[in-house]
Amino acid sequence: MTAPIGRALRGAVCGLGATVAMSGVMLATQRVIGKQPPQRIVETGMEAAGVPDPDRVEPATSALAVAAHLGYGTLLGALFALARPRRVSPLGGVAFGVLVWAANYAGVLPALGIMPPPGRDRPGRQPAIVASHLVYGGVLSAMLRRLGGP
Repeated sequence: MTAPIGRALRGAVCGLGATVAMSGVMLATQRVIGKQPPQRIVETGMEAAGVPDPDRVEPATSALAVAAHLGYGTLLGALFALARPRRVSPLGGVAFGVLVWAANYAGVLPALGIMPPPGRDRPGRQPAIVASHLVYGGVLSAMLRRLGGP
């Protein structure tokens, strides 16, 4: 059995790759999604921290949003690799992507007032965001299987 630190590192690398793939879907559906959720999350956090106008420091806000999104996806990849069974099917990875979407977009983000609940969101945005999370989970699982080991 692979040591937990090795599994976590492998999962982190795969999580980063999966986040890049997911971001491609999010960018391809930009017209439907509108302002990207990581950007909205960072702007809300900056406002809560007392930054008077996050749009005023747009390049820094965008860079922080990209870094936060990549970091979050990397962390989730590490956690998935630690928690998953010895072998996971592609469906298991896709299910993880749906779980990540549900926890964030049907739970945390609406509770914090950052995004509307899925049922109240504008048409088309949530299907595009779900699709990006399906890609995240599928790519994460495929990369982990390709690298071998749990």
